[in-house]
Order: sequence, then structure tokens, then C-alpha cells
Amino acid sequence: MPAPRARCRRADGDLASGCRRERRTDMALSTATAIPLVLMRGGTSKGVFVTDDALPGAGPERDRAILALLGSPDPMQLDGLGGTHSSTSKVVLVRPSEHPGCDIDYLFVQVGIDRPIVDYAGNCGNLTAAAAVYALEEGLLAGDARPGLVRMFNRNLGQRIDALVPAPPTRGVGPDAVGPEGDRPDAVGPEGDGPEGDGPDRDGREGDWREEARLAGMPTTGLAVLTEYLDPAGPVTGALLPTGRPRDVLTPSVGGPIEVSLVDLAAPIVFVRAADLGLRGDEAPAALNARPGLLARLESIRAAGAARMGLASDEAAAAVDSPVLPRLTIVSPPPPSADLVVRATSLGRAHHACPITTALCAAAAARTAGTLPFAYARVATDTHTTDTDTHTTDTDTDAADTDAGTTAPGTTASDAAGPETVRIAHPRGTLTVTVRTSDRAGREIVAVGVLRTARRLLAGTAYLPG
Repeated sequence: MPAPRARCRRADGDLASGCRRERRTDMALSTATAIPLVLMRGGTSKGVFVTDDALPGAGPERDRAILALLGSPDPMQLDGLGGTHSSTSKVVLVRPSEHPGCDIDYLFVQVGIDRPIVDYAGNCGNLTAAAAVYALEEGLLAGDARPGLVRMFNRNLGQRIDALVPAPPTRGVGPDAVGPEGDRPDAVGPEGDGPEGDGPDRDGREGDWREEARLAGMPTTGLAVLTEYLDPAGPVTGALLPTGRPRDVLTPSVGGPIEVSLVDLAAPIVFVRAADLGLRGDEAPAALNARPGLLARLESIRAAGAARMGLASDEAAAAVDSPVLPRLTIVSPPPPSADLVVRATSLGRAHHACPITTALCAAAAARTAGTLPFAYARVATDTHTTDTDTHTTDTDTDAADTDAGTTAPGTTASDAAGPETVRIAHPRGTLTVTVRTSDRAGREIVAVGVLRTARRLLAGTAYLPG
């Protein structure tokens, strides 16, 4: 019987006596391009964060580098850092701001999985919160930055977004570390609820809210970040209602004509009733994705909406010229614990939760008379709301957590009305969006806000193929 093979690594990591140390070679790395990066979770999305100068300038070379970084096109994204899902196939480029009154500029990139798509058309609300934390941790803020406030300029849409972070995050915070006022960084509210009460306002005063929160769709906590989108209407098409009407009728190539609402706030969205698709509206994403005929119908409606919004010349061209925007979102009447139920799509499939820019647009549409979301929405004005109800779907999970309702960081007009909260129920739970209007009549939406969490997952170097 042969002797057992000796273990050549001791518990302390050193080689055991008598074992040969193998010589390491870095020959393979010499032909690769090294990219320093940070992998971060933001809300229910995950993305690769790099400084703007880590990649080539705008153009085909940068696009090729981004595809290689995530391992696309490949359904498994095996040779890169993509996560095989639209929510985890994302890149964010960050730099100190070149715009007065802002601290950082960031560019969001949605990357295709099985198709070589590198799309700069829209923004990601989840990773917007992570961009603020990344900039703080990497020391990228401009010299006049205020403590706890990150003033961001989104380069995709030319949009100003303010993010409130409760305390400057510290890398490698251990379990015994404490934050301001002696709070531990893992503090959460009762029963794992998120932050309660107001966030700090823009002159830096602290409100009664916690450093960390657990939001719907997430099993763990993260640093709580309040984001407020200023002057958010029409970032892509130039108008809240791109056609000037709250409802339109589209004639897609798949299926018959259908009534929709085309709304552009934070991102352009095509809203459609669940009932008009033969759906209840509370179906699980897996059930929707298992119906190829339905997905083809949804994509056809989305593409027809892109053409009607002026984002593509016609439905056929939308697949190439505008594959990401607009998104299509299905709306249905809410249960008592919510104000609106949505089922969102992204890159041709039902989304596992709800993109934040979709939720922001849905909340604004619920406040805009005549739209399909407005017809279904149950809306109540409440400046200080904390939701504790949950929304149960027909998925194989229990009722999900509910994001805490919070007051948006501030207002952009002295005569603005108090924020109205809109609770959006999605497959993973419920999130609360605050909508601020220019006056009590709601004639103009001046800001929308939402709370997300962010967490640094990894810092290191990626090597692109030579």
C-alpha cells in the first residue's frame, strides 16, 4: 500500500519540512492589462467600480475592455467578473467632478451578458448609492466636499444627485469598532427594520436614523445611503411625458394594440396593465421568464415604445439602437401594504426585484394624473413614514423585508410641498420612494428620493486578456 502523500502546508501557512517550494511564474500576466477595481453591492445590484483613468477613453477600445472585464458575450461570463444577470453585469467609472457644485462625476455602464452590449444610455439607481460610498472610500471627492454629503453628477443623463452617507466609511471595520455617538456599525432597527425618521439635512445636522439598514431583497445589512434626484423629469427625452399625453396606444408587431403610459423620470419607462397581458400582476419573475411568447410580446411593446419616444426609428431598430431603454414595467392594483404593484423587465427578462430608476419613475407616474400607474395607485402624503408591512408574492420565499420610508435629504425649491411617499411592491418586497412637488397642487416634480444600502465586497486587480 503506498504511503500517504505528505501535507506540504502547515496550519500557519508555511511549507512543511521536506516539501519543495514550487517556483511561481508571472509570465501569463505579462501579456495582460491590469485594472485596479473595487467590487461593490449597491441595493439589489452589484457592479465593478473603477476610476475613470483606469480604462481607455470613450470609444471602441474602452467598450472592448469593459466587455472583457465582465466576460461578455458569454451566458456564463466565465472569463470575467460579470454575474450572469442584468443586475450584476454593470460597471461604474468615477472621477473627481469637473462640474461646479459637485464632488464626483460617475458614468454607469450596463453590459450585455450573451450579447456584446455596452450601453451608456441610462443610470442605475442602486449603484448610484454605491458610487457615493466608493468615492468616499477612495478619496475622490472634491476639496470643498461637505461631511456626509456627496454631490454627484451622473454623466449618462447630465443629472445632479445628492447622496447622504451617515458617516465616512472606514475600510476593514471590525466587530468592535464604533461609529459616531458610540453606535456600532451593524446597528439596525427592531426586527431588522431599516433606518427610521429623517436623514441629516444638507447643512450636516444629524437626524435620528441608523448607520446601517437591511432593505427588501437583501439578507444582510449595508451602509444606509439616502439619494435624492434633483430636477429628475425628462433626463432622456426632455419631458416627463415624452408624447405630451399620459396614455398612448401602441401597435407592436407581436400581439394586438395595447394602451400604455410613456413616462420619463430618472429613466424612460413603458407602463402597461397586467390585465391587458392576461396576468394578475403578482406573478413571480421565474414564472414570467418561463413564457417565451410573453417575453417576445413584452419586448415588442418595449421596442414600439422606444420608437414612439423617439429613441429608435422603428421597432426593429430599437433592438440595436436602444436595447436597454426604455424599460417595460407591468402595473397592477396594490394590496393594503403598498401603493402600487410592479413587475419590471430588464434586457428582455423579468427583473428579480425592481430597478431603482424604474421605481422612481413609477412613483412619479403614480403622482401624474391620467397615467396607468396613477389609476391604480393608493397614495398618502406623509413626511415621516416607516413601513413595516410586507408584500407576499407567489415565489418560494417568505414575505420579504420592507425598505424604510424616509424623508428625502432636502428640497430644491423654497415653495416645495412636503414629500409624498409612494410604496412600490415588487417581487422581493416593498420600497418607498419620496416625491417632492413644486407646490401642493403637484404641478411639477422637483425631486425624488430613495434609501439604498451599499457594501464594499472586494478590492483588487483584474487582468484583461492580452
